[in-house]
Amino acid sequence: MDHPDQGRPVLSRDAYVDMIGRDIYNNGSETDIASQFKAIQDSYPNKMVTLSEFGNVATFSRQWEAGCTWSFFMPWYDYNRTLEPGSAAFEGEDHEFAPASWWKNAAAHEAVLWREDLPDLK
Repeated sequence: MDHPDQGRPVLSRDAYVDMIGRDIYNNGSETDIASQFKAIQDSYPNKMVTLSEFGNVATFSRQWEAGCTWSFFMPWYDYNRTLEPGSAAFEGEDHEFAPASWWKNAAAHEAVLWREDLPDLK
C-alpha cells in the first residue's frame, strides 16, 4: 500500500518505527549502494537508515564518500569462528562476508564511533 500523499510504502506502525534497515549482499558498487540509501532516505526522511545486515560490499569509506551515512552497520559473520579465540580460524584475515581489511577500513574512518568513544551515560 502506498502513502496517499507521497507514493511511498506506508509503515503500519510509523509512529513506532525509529529506523529503516537495509540488507545488502554481494555488491561492491558504492554508487549502487548509495542509490539504495538515497531511495530509502527519500522515502522515509524522518527515519535513521541503517545497513542492518551485509556481506561482500564496498568498503565503508567508499560507501560514506558516496553518500551512505548509515546510522550503524552490522555484517553477517561466522559465529562459530568467534567461539575459539586464538585458533587459526579466529586469527584469520579472510572472511566470507567482511574480511579483516573491511573492518580495518571502517575502524580507521573518522565517522565510525566505538563504545569507548561515547560518553558514560550512567
